[in-house]
Amino acid sequence: MNLLKGELHERYAAELCLMIAYKKLKADDIDLALHRAEDAVRSLKALQDIKKPTDTGMSIGEI
Repeated sequence: MNLLKGELHERYAAELCLMIAYKKLKADDIDLALHRAEDAVRSLKALQDIKKPTDTGMSIGEI
């Protein structure tokens, strides 16, 4: 699995935030669960931006 450093970071951050959100939701702490879920969405959007091809038609990993 050949991942860029930023891609790996965002993937790991999203996973951790989702795990924490789940634990907070189980503990009935809705506000913290929502905050962590929003953090996960931000990481997933950043990951999506990393994976998008550039205007030249090449992915960032090919540049």
